[in-house]
Amino acid sequence: MPINFQNEVFIKEGSLHIDESLLKKKQVDFSKYFFSRIINSQPFNVHTDNFKIEAKMKLDNLLNSTCPWFSLILVNEKQTFMVTVYQKGCEKHAYYKLGEIERFGNSSDLSELGLNLFEWQDIGISVENRNATILINNKTVYKETFKEDFGKLTALIFAFERTGSIDFVRLYNVDGNIIFSDDFD
Repeated sequence: MPINFQNEVFIKEGSLHIDESLLKKKQVDFSKYFFSRIINSQPFNVHTDNFKIEAKMKLDNLLNSTCPWFSLILVNEKQTFMVTVYQKGCEKHAYYKLGEIERFGNSSDLSELGLNLFEWQDIGISVENRNATILINNKTVYKETFKEDFGKLTALIFAFERTGSIDFVRLYNVDGNIIFSDDFD
């Protein structure tokens, strides 16, 4: 059951964060499974053939999960691009989708998507002429070339098992100019 957190304060100490007190205020049952999504939906005027996004994210310690995760999801005019990272040791559940290309940890080596999610992690996707690169902590970890035209970016979604924090997000166009940026200060 979705819970809307509009008109609440999410930015504290330089990060965007849905904290435990907000969850309790909305009567979230911590004994049941839940995840949170932070969505920025707007016309970014950035084409998915050429762009770069970088964000710094981490999970909260509010969960009792053997394989916690978080995702960076980019919605475009036709589909989504997505990188889902898991706690180290759970890489078989990791996943990414770049254009029409999908990779699953249970059938591909996605060991680079296993991280300590309770510490800040830099997650990025860079695309140049449909040549996509996933960056983890500024290191290239996977590359794919997709063929289809997916149009422009229409939304940025940050999803967390239970809750997490975003320290910053930056979206660049083909020329390397910042189109959208937030440091949550």
